[in-house]
Amino acid sequence: MERTALLSVPPSSIEIPWPLLATTTTACATLAVLSTLAPAWLSLRRGAVGLAGVRE
Repeated sequence: MERTALLSVPPSSIEIPWPLLATTTTACATLAVLSTLAPAWLSLRRGAVGLAGVRE
């Protein structure tokens, strides 16, 4: 088996856009937290009596 052909391939460099990945990850995490907390906050803002629809 000839190994010289494999060794003659020049190394390639992959450039990863870290700022873009960080921005996208931060935006997704922020949207996930807000979309989880907003409905919970709105439902907890009302009392248990208001959620049950019972009048005092």
